[in-house]
Amino acid sequence: MNKNLLRFGLLVILTLLLITCMKKSKIEEFPTALEQFDYAAQYHQMHSAKILQKDNTQIIKEIIEHYKRVVDKFPDDDVYTPEAKLQIANGYYLIKNYKKAIKYYNSILKGNSKLDYHYARALKGIGDCYGITEEKDLAVKYWTECINKYKDSDNKTVIKLVDECKKNLGINM
Repeated sequence: MNKNLLRFGLLVILTLLLITCMKKSKIEEFPTALEQFDYAAQYHQMHSAKILQKDNTQIIKEIIEHYKRVVDKFPDDDVYTPEAKLQIANGYYLIKNYKKAIKYYNSILKGNSKLDYHYARALKGIGDCYGITEEKDLAVKYWTECINKYKDSDNKTVIKLVDECKKNLGINM
C-alpha cells in the first residue's frame, strides 16, 4: 500500500514538473509582426546577462526560438522578419553554429528588407563566419561586397560595418 502511494505521489510530482516546463517554453502569439518581434526582443533583453555566461547555449537557443516565431508567423514582413532573421543568425554565430548562421544571413540577402543595415550586417556576418571557419576566400568575398556596396552610405551604423570589414581585410581607413 505504501509503495503504491509513493509511486502515485512521484507520478503526480513528475506530471506537475512536466506541465511547468511546458508552460515555461510556450511562446506567446501576437497579431502583428511588431508585437511578436517586441515580445522576442523583450525576452532577449530579459536574458541578456545569461548570454555572457560561459554555458549560454540553452538560453541562446530559447532566444532564437522566440525570433523564429516572428519569421514563421510573418514571413512577408519587410522590417521585423529580416531583423528577427538577423538576431537568429547572430545567435547561431554565438553558439558557433556557423552553417546555420550563414543560412539565416543568406535568407536576409534573398529577402525583402527595405533597410541597407540588414543587408550590410548579413554580408559582414557571412564574411565573419567564413573567416572563423578558415574559408578566407569566401570571407574576403563577402567583406569586399559589403565595402563596395555600402561605402558611400549615409547610415552611420552601415558605415561602421563597412569599416569593420575594411579592418578585417587590413585596409587602412
